[in-house]
Amino acid sequence: MQSTPGFTFSLRRLLILLSAIGLLPLALLGLWSLDMADQYQQREQERAMLDQARALSSAVDAELDGAIATLASMARTPAMDAGDLHAYYEAARAQVAAQPEWLAVILTDADGKVLFRTTNPFGAAGGRVADPESLEQLLAVQRPLVGRVTHGPRGRAAFPVRVPIRDQAGRLYALTAVIQPDRILRVIE
Repeated sequence: MQSTPGFTFSLRRLLILLSAIGLLPLALLGLWSLDMADQYQQREQERAMLDQARALSSAVDAELDGAIATLASMARTPAMDAGDLHAYYEAARAQVAAQPEWLAVILTDADGKVLFRTTNPFGAAGGRVADPESLEQLLAVQRPLVGRVTHGPRGRAAFPVRVPIRDQAGRLYALTAVIQPDRILRVIE
């Protein structure tokens, strides 16, 4: 019998080709597994970062809630109820001395006029408020709020924590703690 000329493979090439065809699904499965593992790791990393962000947010909220609670307790003093601003100024100075991250306590009236600032002697000119937008918002909504970080009259960066208060006569005031951002940075660290 005579062989017809055609396309022929050597046995060696045929075995290599069959081995490659057999290993191709395993290689594809391996690549798919690596891709799935990479996607899983990215999802887990995103979840961990989100959990950490939530924990940091809760810690910062707790710090701010503590400052708001301190200011709210300062609002319920007999000096404030009686309208004795000089005695209230002294109590506010004592509170600033007890809070190392607090730069000052500021009391403003319902018109936004600074009545006292603990960094100045009592009765000194009040000056301007560094974040007037948050003061206006506080006086409008009459709920505690936190302002943005700004540079005050002495050039230091700080943010205000404000609470509305009323004396026995019903007059509205804004009590503000000016706090250094370092306090929040320490919580984040």
